[in-house]
Amino acid sequence: MRSGYRRLAAYEKAARLGDDLHRVVHTWRPLDQRTLGTQLLNAVDSIGANIAEGAGRFTERDRRRFFIIARGSLLETEHWLARAEARGLLPQEYSGRLDDIARPLAGLINKPGPKK
Repeated sequence: MRSGYRRLAAYEKAARLGDDLHRVVHTWRPLDQRTLGTQLLNAVDSIGANIAEGAGRFTERDRRRFFIIARGSLLETEHWLARAEARGLLPQEYSGRLDDIARPLAGLINKPGPKK
């Protein structure tokens, strides 16, 4: 089964960022991996997971709720990326990719429901 959520731009970009960050975090010192790395990877993977879960919901209200949760995970990811950048673990290029996720995610959140 290949679900439609995989074709959503917000999901594709979140999954790609998560995979890229996983490869980088793997190279960090053990302390940084266990503390900041685990938090960062959990947050970024949560973006895509909540988009996928929302896409599978039947009501517009339920879908939107999961897309809003994904936005919260996006902001949490922003926090952990900022900490990693401040500690010299990541270049700023990763933070710039969050806007590429935020725009299509906002479209999913703000998408009007069916007319009654």
